[in-house]
Amino acid sequence: MSKGQPPARKGITFPESPLAHKILDGLEGLEIGPAAHNPFGLKTRAVGLTRDGDAQDFDYYARMQLAMCGSVAAIDLPGDAAALPLADASTGFVLHSHVWEHLPNPLAALDEWVRVVKPDGFIFAIVPKRNARGHEHLKGDHLRAYRSSTASTCRADCRQSIDRVRW
Repeated sequence: MSKGQPPARKGITFPESPLAHKILDGLEGLEIGPAAHNPFGLKTRAVGLTRDGDAQDFDYYARMQLAMCGSVAAIDLPGDAAALPLADASTGFVLHSHVWEHLPNPLAALDEWVRVVKPDGFIFAIVPKRNARGHEHLKGDHLRAYRSSTASTCRADCRQSIDRVRW
């Protein structure tokens, strides 16, 4: 199936993450690339694409959300994952679910997330499982495959920021 036409699956909404609640309840943070079918129920501001900033990608992900659950997540802060409109050390956490693999430069985004997270804050990332069954609507949509060397490459490329991230 082409990137422009996600399959129709209305009514699918994923359960909230107990682990996210265990770690992030009581904090205020950012959710990068929110999706209506994947709510977290946390105190977040949603950062993401808008039609004004990137109409093609915005429309694609809006159609995917509509197909999954019939609604589209609201965006509180229009912006790019690698260029957040926030001050240094200004948020308790940054979380995302299945956004990393879509980013053109995930290491730049990680560096930016570390910049905006408070010293005792968190980056909570949910990424695809390496051996997960592929979905037709995602073929060609995921930009890279990850290997066991990804963490060490990330540490080498982002040495200054990684020192603040809890692995």
